[in-house]
Amino acid sequence: MEAPDLLPLVAGRPLILAPFDLAEALSELLDLPLAGEEAAGEVTSTGTVREVLPAVRSLLPGAPATYVEHDKLLVDGVPAAWRFFGGTVHAEGVEGLARGRAWASGQWGDRLAVAALLRDPEAVPLLLAEADLDSWTASTN
Repeated sequence: MEAPDLLPLVAGRPLILAPFDLAEALSELLDLPLAGEEAAGEVTSTGTVREVLPAVRSLLPGAPATYVEHDKLLVDGVPAAWRFFGGTVHAEGVEGLARGRAWASGQWGDRLAVAALLRDPEAVPLLLAEADLDSWTASTN
């Protein structure tokens, strides 16, 4: 799977899940298509462009400063929580926005912290401190 936002689009098909960094090589070796080759991944619903809260931007500075909020996000006509496409995060709800921003910034592992931050913006200092501890423990192990 080259992008987790494509999972809802291929959910009814047989899948071989591989580590992200090996998906393309495994696809070529087994002569199987990647999810992005099977689904267009086109956002087919409309939404409203919104600014991302500064607190959220501080946690994921590499993600876009805006996103498109959808009441009901449809990708290829299929309900989805989020989609990062063409440099834009499309999201439905807190969980979708957290996942879309985390993927867009290359910090997928921070998606749960971002969701917690979106639910409680007052928790920014604690979440930033915990994020620093995550990077510190990773570098010392």
